[in-house]
Amino acid sequence: MLIIEKRKLIIVLILSFVLISASSVWAYNVGIKHGLKSGSELVLFFGFIGAGLQLILSISIILYAEKKRSDFYMLLETIKSTGMLSEKKAKKLGTAGLDLQKALDAAHNITMQKSLKIAGLNGLVKILIEMTDSPVLLVNLAGEIIEASPKAQTEIGNKQGAMLSDIFPDLDVRAAFKKAGATRQSVEQGDKIVFVPVFSTIGDITYFLVDISKQDLISKVMDTFKSFSKEDTEKKQRPRFFKIIQK
Repeated sequence: MLIIEKRKLIIVLILSFVLISASSVWAYNVGIKHGLKSGSELVLFFGFIGAGLQLILSISIILYAEKKRSDFYMLLETIKSTGMLSEKKAKKLGTAGLDLQKALDAAHNITMQKSLKIAGLNGLVKILIEMTDSPVLLVNLAGEIIEASPKAQTEIGNKQGAMLSDIFPDLDVRAAFKKAGATRQSVEQGDKIVFVPVFSTIGDITYFLVDISKQDLISKVMDTFKSFSKEDTEKKQRPRFFKIIQK
């Protein structure tokens, strides 16, 4: 299938019709000047026949192109409503329809892979939140609670799907988003409730982990540092203990 702009196609067809007609008239005039009346009339006759056939073919081509355009828009409506394109309908556009079907199949496979990846990441986030010992809420940018850790559920109940502002009226997700976007750090609001921004791979904030343990940021950092220091100390002391045993 050849794709060409309708206006350009009409210009080409008109020019070819005019050239055929003009050439026939010119040949007729030349033949008459040289006394070839019968031959000139024959040339003019076949020229008009050729121009007529060209005009008929031009009209049929334009009508066929209009029909194919209508078929194409019908296929677009089908794709919008169902997201798929059957092979039978794709054949109405010839090779272009089959190529369109292949492109849609490839896009569908990519979408399925992305959906599977997103579903896997959502499952991973849910498991990680369930494993944490802190009362943590996963909140989207609209302030809706997506997930809650077991300890958070014991404190505020099962509030999945509820709005954070309904439980903590003094918290402002928009203000936290604005401040975290500027500082790229956690934000503390209200009674020492901490918003930890979750960044996407392109650096945009997509969610917040809201720690409602009511422990200030300095204490959280110190506790984390102490836990890491304790682990390092244990790792350093183990070899010495084993050396004593070996002696």
